[in-house]
Amino acid sequence: MVKPTPMVDLESLLFIKIGIAEINVGWKEHELKVNVSRIKRYKVRQKAKVKIKVTTSDGKTPLAGSEVAIAAVDQGLLELMPTGAGKSFLP
Repeated sequence: MVKPTPMVDLESLLFIKIGIAEINVGWKEHELKVNVSRIKRYKVRQKAKVKIKVTTSDGKTPLAGSEVAIAAVDQGLLELMPTGAGKSFLP
């Protein structure tokens, strides 16, 4: 048995194989559908409880160990944005 060394013996290489393969790259396999629904309307500084449902783009449950991070912004804070900038986030 030959012991491994940090040196490469180029003479022992019989051949080098190089290939090219087409790889399909896209986002569809990585997209998640996220549905967030609130239980009720909340006042400023109240803790909110929401229901979150996450599925893959084809409607299946995400893989075990998947994680979701959520950031919530008060509607009053959105109103400080320039006119029209936060409209798509409002219910």
